Amino acid sequence: MKNTLLLFITLLLFTFSVPQLALSDTASLSIKELTALAEQGDAEAQLDLGNRYRDGNEVKQDIKKALEWYEKSAEQGLPRSQNMTGIMYFQGIGVTPEPQKAFILFEKSAMQGDSDGEYFLGTMYNVGSGTEKDFKKSLEWFKKSAEQGNAMSQNSVGVMYRDGEGLEPDPAEAAKWFRKSAEQGHGEAQLSLGVMLLNGNGVSVDYVESYAWLYLSFLQGNQTARQRLGEAESKLKKGQLKKAQKLAKNLVK
Repeated sequence: MKNTLLLFITLLLFTFSVPQLALSDTASLSIKELTALAEQGDAEAQLDLGNRYRDGNEVKQDIKKALEWYEKSAEQGLPRSQNMTGIMYFQGIGVTPEPQKAFILFEKSAMQGDSDGEYFLGTMYNVGSGTEKDFKKSLEWFKKSAEQGNAMSQNSVGVMYRDGEGLEPDPAEAAKWFRKSAEQGHGEAQLSLGVMLLNGNGVSVDYVESYAWLYLSFLQGNQTARQRLGEAESKLKKGQLKKAQKLAKNLVK
């Protein structure tokens, strides 16, 4: 599970704040206006200014300045900024890696009920980074996040139940969480659910639905899904391929 979770953290560094930026009240401000507001101590402005330095939006890209503004915002208790700062310390981007500091920042975010912060904290406990490995606490935080609808955490809960990380394997429970995540478009969860339906692991065998989920995962570039897709297709009866392709269009919310 470790490699998959670390990959998600890497990807989130570049995608994490995009939705919030689009909705932010400061998104339409010029860089001069935004800087002035950030210097006055506005936490949201500080976060957005960090984003602009990170992306090189209206300013020369400067990761260290991005981190400086993220930290100023995080110190005011903004969960999204705590998460962004934690990610940068975890990965060592613009700063020497400090897993312990990342853990503290994720914990602060999680304690405020932020679902991404809960996911990151669960990840740290799962891989034993910045703290001792603790599958029980990992599952606890993943579930808190998953119950808020966080697709990454729903997938992680599924993985823990499937692989028996710190508990007895429970394929049926794993399939339940994979389905929740898959319905939100999570590619890894779609793959996992597709394979479970193909093999009848935790769920009844259903080659049509299996093909549909594997196909959706493949469309996101998952090469393992591509390999299993052929296996699922070989199990389909005449006329079921079109049915499976049609189903795939209706599965994701």
